[in-house]
Amino acid sequence: MFALSICKQLNMERYQNFEIEDFVVDEKFREWVLNPFDVSSSDWEKFLSENPEKKNSIEKAAIIVKSLEPVEENIIILPKNRTTV
Repeated sequence: MFALSICKQLNMERYQNFEIEDFVVDEKFREWVLNPFDVSSSDWEKFLSENPEKKNSIEKAAIIVKSLEPVEENIIILPKNRTTV
């Protein structure tokens, strides 16, 4: 259990030097933004409480990540010979 805590803590340390762009392209960050109730949520909350100077960068990066996610819409596919619904 202790080793797991240290491992998680070490993984979060790498984010201390991240800028907005770094967060946006980071897979773990993107997962957390898109699935905020995931297991990693407590790690990110702890990171934010320990690194309040990163709050602005994280908020901006989260907005970008959410804007890049495709929005599911009802799409109607028409047969090739039809041009209207």
